[in-house]
Amino acid sequence: MSDLSELISRLEQADGPSRELDGEIYIACGLAGDQARSWGPFLRRKMPRPEYTASIDAALSLLDRVLPDAQLLIGFRQTAETKPWARVGNWRTPDATGPNVAIALCLAILKALKEQHP
Repeated sequence: MSDLSELISRLEQADGPSRELDGEIYIACGLAGDQARSWGPFLRRKMPRPEYTASIDAALSLLDRVLPDAQLLIGFRQTAETKPWARVGNWRTPDATGPNVAIALCLAILKALKEQHP
């Protein structure tokens, strides 16, 4: 899970769902096996993976697989550009915002994983 900082940064810049980021999340969380890290772009595009950045259900299934006992909070900030936010873990875990709930949830999961494995 050493690629989490870069992946978190790329997810924070996303403006919507991305199949490429779905694959990177799948690999970074160890769900594709160890050899997947060495796959080139062609194999990564062909790899079956859930639509984590588009589907709340897929993002929740990711949470159940990688942090099964974690506390989850989801909401919306009351600002001029209201965005969904999520937090996985206790109150000290940083919030994550994104253009949709699924991306906010993916970011929160990855931030919680990064705190567990710095």
